[in-house]
Amino acid sequence: DANADANANADSASQSDADAIKAFLGGLDPTDPKQKGEILEKMQREVEERTALNQKRDAIKKKVDAVKKILEFKQRILKELPKKLQEIENKTIPLQKFFHDSSVDSNNDSKSH
Repeated sequence: DANADANANADSASQSDADAIKAFLGGLDPTDPKQKGEILEKMQREVEERTALNQKRDAIKKKVDAVKKILEFKQRILKELPKKLQEIENKTIPLQKFFHDSSVDSNNDSKSH
């Protein structure tokens, strides 16, 4: 009984393969020697098309990888930005105090006149 099921599955797979081949060949008969040239031409076109598509896919993958690297770099910069801004602000505190004190002195001078 198990052998019968296995044979039925194999026959079904063979029929499925045959149907796929006929669909691929667009109605050409792979058993007809007169259609051999047409079949070979169709297969060659298919190989060329797939090769071109693979090349396009590879080029797109390279572009995607490059964009991902740029994105990661920009995300890292944005993540570090608050810390860097805080460092800059901390380093300029003496300068800020100087200008603040100068403006206070300047306002006091102008009020006294």
